[in-house]
Amino acid sequence: MELALSRFTTDDDVVTALAHRNEEGMRGGLGRRNKYGKKIKNHCRVPQLLNFLDNNHFENKDIFNTYFKFTILRDPVDNFISQYFFELRNTKLHPYPLSINEWIKDLKVNAKPNVIIDNWRVYSLNDVPIVDDYIYYSRDSGPGSRMYEDCERISNKLNLPENLADIFSNIRLKDFYRKRDKIFLNEESIEFIKEVSQKQLKYTNMEFNSDAFYTDKSII
Repeated sequence: MELALSRFTTDDDVVTALAHRNEEGMRGGLGRRNKYGKKIKNHCRVPQLLNFLDNNHFENKDIFNTYFKFTILRDPVDNFISQYFFELRNTKLHPYPLSINEWIKDLKVNAKPNVIIDNWRVYSLNDVPIVDDYIYYSRDSGPGSRMYEDCERISNKLNLPENLADIFSNIRLKDFYRKRDKIFLNEESIEFIKEVSQKQLKYTNMEFNSDAFYTDKSII
């Protein structure tokens, strides 16, 4: 989505650099344009963004309130699966359990603060959502999908000449990450994911789907 939005940015915009070289190379000539370097990064949370905006670069201290803000939400189950593989891939000195169910049980018992266990903290401040709209992520982003309709709505609100979903569908750049294998979640894992995702479910008025994506109520 950051790549899709890059098409409509100008030199006056803040464009954060992407972490992976393959991603940056797909900007189509835009290149690394993070003028503020380490002061602002992609995937930052609301407090970090507010701290960045409250500096001498911006005369208007309330500039955050003037922006149209949106975020991308993931299904809670898929979010946990993605986070598990991210931690597994990036944790070399402190290996995680091989089983995703063991990993979730460890989260539940130890409440590790360094692991994002839900989407809520990304787009809320003081436990209140601060976004004006959201896109619900799905594997299928083509015409007729929920994600396509959400992107179309956002594009219209931003008066973009193209639908973000069409651009996004042509990119789908995450193919160099993990393959989508079948994942099995036991009953305890499913109940924990449901418990910590209640705020997002209430905000979106969506039902919790324990069979979403690559899951099954089977013990691994």
